[in-house]
Amino acid sequence: MAVQAQTNDCTILLGPDITVCNNATFDLNPNGNQTGTYTWVGPAGLSCYNCPSPTVSGLITGMYTFIGTIQTSQCTKSDTIKITVVNGQQPKYNIATDQPICKGMSVALGGAPFANTFYQWTSSPPGLLSSQPNPSVTPSGTTEYFLIAFNTSCPYVSVDSVLITVVDPPALNVRGDTSICNGESIVLGSTATEPGVNYAWTPTNGSLNSNTIANPLATPLQTTVYKLVATKSICMEMRTVTISVVNLNLDFNVDDTSHICLGTSLPISATLNPPGGAINWSPLAGLTISGGGTVVEANPTTSTWYTAQTAVPGCIRTRSIYVAVDSLPENLDIQPIDTTICLGAAAILSSPAFDSASYPDITFHWYPQLGQKSPDSLYHLTVQPNQTTTYFRATANGACRDTVSATVHVIIPPPMQIMPADTFVCTGGSMTLNAVYSPFITNLIWSPPASLSCTECGTTIATPSNTTTYTISGVFQGCPVSASTVLNVRNPPVIQFPADLQICLGESLTLNQVADPTTTYNWTSTDPSFVPTNNRNRWLHRHKRRPIRFRLTTVARARAR
Repeated sequence: MAVQAQTNDCTILLGPDITVCNNATFDLNPNGNQTGTYTWVGPAGLSCYNCPSPTVSGLITGMYTFIGTIQTSQCTKSDTIKITVVNGQQPKYNIATDQPICKGMSVALGGAPFANTFYQWTSSPPGLLSSQPNPSVTPSGTTEYFLIAFNTSCPYVSVDSVLITVVDPPALNVRGDTSICNGESIVLGSTATEPGVNYAWTPTNGSLNSNTIANPLATPLQTTVYKLVATKSICMEMRTVTISVVNLNLDFNVDDTSHICLGTSLPISATLNPPGGAINWSPLAGLTISGGGTVVEANPTTSTWYTAQTAVPGCIRTRSIYVAVDSLPENLDIQPIDTTICLGAAAILSSPAFDSASYPDITFHWYPQLGQKSPDSLYHLTVQPNQTTTYFRATANGACRDTVSATVHVIIPPPMQIMPADTFVCTGGSMTLNAVYSPFITNLIWSPPASLSCTECGTTIATPSNTTTYTISGVFQGCPVSASTVLNVRNPPVIQFPADLQICLGESLTLNQVADPTTTYNWTSTDPSFVPTNNRNRWLHRHKRRPIRFRLTTVARARAR
C-alpha cells in the first residue's frame, strides 16, 4: 500500500489521514524529490528518518502522527499525516515492481497468496479483471494494473498498483540469403534506423564498412554468415543473413576507355576465370565476335559504349568499355607541296581550312626547326631557310596520327664582286670598275648610271664628281644578285712653295710651307747627296754653288672616320 503525494522542487504532500489495520505496510511520499534534504518526525515505525520515501510497517493499534520536511536551496516545506491503526490484520499481498517489458512478452503481476485473503485486479486502460493472486498478462501497450486485497479480519482493504511499460522491439528488415560475385559489395538490409537502438553486426573481420549501423555494406572475400543483434531498452532482436561468394572474373586486355582512329579497329581479348563460359556483347553494331565472346574486333563509326556480360549460378558479371572514335580533317595536304625561294625570302606552308570546333583536341608539330619564323604548334608555318629543307608537320587527334611534308628549295646565287673594291680617286679622275661574276648571272646593270661609261656590261669606267657607291645587279635562276663598291673622291693635296728660290751659300729654305696630315709626301732631288724622305716640310740648306732641282710627289689619304 502506498500513500501518494505529488512533489516538485519544494513540495511535500503526504495526502489525507488514513485508517489501517495492524501490520499494514506502505510508503510515505513515494514520489519524493531525490534532490531535496528530508527529515521525518514521529514514533517508531518508519524505515528511515532522512530519506525521501520511508516505509511504514509494524504499527499496532493506536494513532500515529508523522511530519515530513523537505529543504532545498529555494525553500523549506512540511506536511503532516495521521495514521489510525485499528484491531485486525491488514490484508497482505505480493505485487511486482514497476518494470518495462518487451512487446509480446508476459509478466506475472502478483505472487503467492495469503490465507483468508481475497484479490481483485483491474487495469488502465481496461482489459484485466481477475481475482487471482498472481495473474499473468501480455499487454500490447503500457498499462497500469490495480490490486485490491481484503479479508474478514480487517474492515479496510489494501490498495496498490504496478506500472508495466511496454517497449516496442527494434524493427528490422534484413535482406534474405543471397549470392554475389567475388569483389562485389552488397547492403545487408533496409532497416529504418530508430533512436535508442544499438546495432551490432558480426563478424568483425573488416568485411563491413561499419559494424554498428543498421544497414552496413558488406564486401566478403568468401561465403559469410552475418548476424545482427539489435537492442532497445530490454528488447533484443537477432537476425542472420548468409552472403555466398561466387568466384567469377571477367577481364579485358584494354582500358575501360580506348581510342581508335576512324576506319581502324580495336582488338579486344576477354578472359574468363573460371574459363568456359559464354560472353554476351551489346550492342552488336561495329563488332566482330568469335571464341564465345572472348575475341572481339571493335570497328564502330561513332564513339560507342560496349557491354560484356557473363553469368554462372549466383553471379552475373558485367563490364563495359567505351570505344572513342577519333578522326582528322579530310584534307591536311600542305600547299605548296614543293616551292622554290631565293635566299633570304620567306615562304608560307598552309593547308585547307577545317572546322576547329569539331576537333578541339587536335595538335600540330613542325620539324625541323631550321628557318622557322612562326610557332611550330600552329596549323600554318612561315619559314625562311638558308638552304633547301624538307619540312614535316605531325598532326594528332586522340588515336589519329598524320604526317605530311613539303620541300622548300632555296636558290643560293654564286658570289659576285667588283674590282677594285672600295678605293679612292682624285677629283676629275676616273676608275675602271670590273665585275667578277658567274657566267650564269644575266641581266647585268650598273647603278647609278650617271658618270659611268657603260651600264649593261661587265666592265665600266666611272668618273664620279663626289664619293659614290656603285652597284652592279644581275639575275641568277630568277633570283637577284648584286655587288657594290665605293669610289671615294678626294681633292689634290695643297702644296705651297716659296716665291724666292735663290738663297746664299750656307742659308736654309723651307720648300713646302703647308703640311696636310691626310697627305703622304715623297721628296726626291737631282742632288746626288740628297736622301729621299717623306717629311711634310722639307727645308733646303745651300752648301754648293749650283742649282738643285727637287721633286715632291703627294698622295691624299682618307681621314679617319
